[in-house]
Amino acid sequence: MAFTTQAEKQFLTKALYFGATPFKTTLQVDTTTYFCDPDAPREMLNEMKNSDVDFAISSRTLGPFSPSSWATLYNWNSRTKLLLRDWVLEMLHDGITVQDDQAQIHRALMKAVEKNRIKTRRLSSNWAFTPKGYYGDGTKRANPCNLYISVPVNGNVRVT
Repeated sequence: MAFTTQAEKQFLTKALYFGATPFKTTLQVDTTTYFCDPDAPREMLNEMKNSDVDFAISSRTLGPFSPSSWATLYNWNSRTKLLLRDWVLEMLHDGITVQDDQAQIHRALMKAVEKNRIKTRRLSSNWAFTPKGYYGDGTKRANPCNLYISVPVNGNVRVT
């Protein structure tokens, strides 16, 4: 398959970089991510490091799981390595769209869960968030200025 745009190449690069982490526990966030307080990244990493969870990813909704890779937190191990391999394979199989690189991680993650190959959790937006811009009719804004913030939270948000 051939990638046609620079953005398509970057989605694959992003997934490959996940697997190139030099750390046992990694927190990956997009450049549009904001932390609820300055201690959140350290606390997130410590909590993950001391857990039995392999991979945590943000979700677009509080309802049915809808992963969004604006924030991922993972412990590097053989289970995570297989998940990231499967994510890349899903992207190569589908062809990568500029609009979304999330469907492939969702499928890879659900397959790993079904096969009991990974322990995963939602990454709470109570720690961090990324603003999403929408017009009044609910369609997504291309320009993030004057946006409505839509962030799924399910408890107290920490702020300083």
